[in-house]
Amino acid sequence: MAAAFKRQAKLLDAPPQIGIATSRAATPVSSMAAPARQATVQSAAAVNKTASVRPKLPAKRPARNTRHVWNLALASLCCLVVVGAVAMVLHNRSAKPTAQAGEVKQTDIPAPHRLEVTRGPVPEAVYRESRPPKSSSTQLPPASISPSIGEVMISSAPAGAMVEIEGRPDQSGKTPLDVGTLAPGVYKVTLRKTGYAPEAREIEVAAGRRASLDVKLNPMQGFLTVAGAPEGAHVLINGTDSGKLTPAELALDPAVEHIVVRKDGYLDAETDITIVAGQTANYAPTLRVAGRTDDIKTVGGFSKLFGRSPAQGTGQIEIKTEPKGAQIIVNGSPFSKTTPVVLQVEAGNYDITLQKPGYQPIQKSVTVSNEQKLKINETLTK
Repeated sequence: MAAAFKRQAKLLDAPPQIGIATSRAATPVSSMAAPARQATVQSAAAVNKTASVRPKLPAKRPARNTRHVWNLALASLCCLVVVGAVAMVLHNRSAKPTAQAGEVKQTDIPAPHRLEVTRGPVPEAVYRESRPPKSSSTQLPPASISPSIGEVMISSAPAGAMVEIEGRPDQSGKTPLDVGTLAPGVYKVTLRKTGYAPEAREIEVAAGRRASLDVKLNPMQGFLTVAGAPEGAHVLINGTDSGKLTPAELALDPAVEHIVVRKDGYLDAETDITIVAGQTANYAPTLRVAGRTDDIKTVGGFSKLFGRSPAQGTGQIEIKTEPKGAQIIVNGSPFSKTTPVVLQVEAGNYDITLQKPGYQPIQKSVTVSNEQKLKINETLTK
């Protein structure tokens, strides 16, 4: 199309060919008459004059304007072609991002839906969890004291004292004690605890008010804790059964106490303990298994004379005292003969007591091994 426009422009720029066309038409005529040729020559001359004059006429201006219009049209067309090509390129380029954006949009759509599903309940759950503290905080103050009654909080050091309120036996208990239904007035409060002196106080209760009473107890006795192994042993205080089995806690007056822990099949454990007011003493012995006392025999005759060895599984204990004739007690069981004597016993643990009227008793603890010979030689004192 651009080439066609260029050819049209060249034709417009070419000089007029009127004179040449007239001469071509007159040249082939050869058989005409002389007058006709002369007329032709004259007309040709006239045409040549006309042709020579025509370029100067103002009629050529429209041709130049037409060429200018065609040039503008050609330039406009070229611009339109270029603009169209650029528009197509831009359209093709913008089409791909649009498609890609559409794909991203399709993949991104589920994500917000998932976020809405998971995030939706979270604020509700947090809100529900945050409600109990609000409700609990609002429930704290409801415990208001009635304007017609009062309250008393009673405590002691140490705790565990029995509380008695004069005129209100139904309000007794152990410290710490909270009494919430007392009519206005003055009350006498007494506290008692084993090992401590009783304490009495007066307290005034006002309507709609809460009073407090804290009492420090003064110790009057000491405390003894008895444990040990095996458990379930009897506890004797100065020879008297306390009525308690280990482990046990006793309140005793300040003094030196003789403590015995006794259990059948075991040897007694005993000691002296000083009891101090307001303090706690501990005694936890391990009891030893006692040897048998139902099969004790005396060794005499030829066995004693020739010093024969004890039988398998047994041992011998030779006991002598000065003066002679002391009674023998083995593991709490009296023996039929007095000193001097040789006893054959089974291997084991034995507590032996030697006593004679008018003399101080003597106690000895021995452990007899298999085929072992032991000797006890004591002098009794008055």
